[in-house]
Amino acid sequence: MHLCPTVLLALSFTLTLVLFDVGYNKFDILVPHVVLGSIVTVLFFGICKMGYENLNWVCIAILTLAILSGWMINIVYNDKSNALAIYNRQQCNILNTGGVNPPPPTDTGGSGGGSGGGSGGGGGGGGGGGGGGGGGGGGGGGGGGGGGGGGGSHCCEPTVCTYV
Repeated sequence: MHLCPTVLLALSFTLTLVLFDVGYNKFDILVPHVVLGSIVTVLFFGICKMGYENLNWVCIAILTLAILSGWMINIVYNDKSNALAIYNRQQCNILNTGGVNPPPPTDTGGSGGGSGGGSGGGGGGGGGGGGGGGGGGGGGGGGGGGGGGGGGSHCCEPTVCTYV
């Protein structure tokens, strides 16, 4: 009985996964790996015996590209040098949750009186304006509308959040 290279590759990949599952005590995923690996190996064997070995290679190439692409995307999103951008994105998401629209960008200069813009009153003496809907107190009290608090104004752009 002649086994095609793709069948041997699928069989060896299945055995490798099973050995790693046993070696790392991942018994919860052992059965799915055995079952799915057996299905793929038998499927590849059938396709090979019908004379469509090239179809097996195409399937392997597509799976390889999908796995490598997912791996690269995972690396990019978990890269520590990208931590600031991830943090800023998370802060924007926090501001945009709760069904409340984020406040409009505010002036972060902090000079002179606040510029409430008719949406909640100005702060006093360099404290910045209150958030939309809430009243700013004297000295820059916490704004209402978009979850601002602690005396600062904030602006949330589509990709960047900064707190002042």
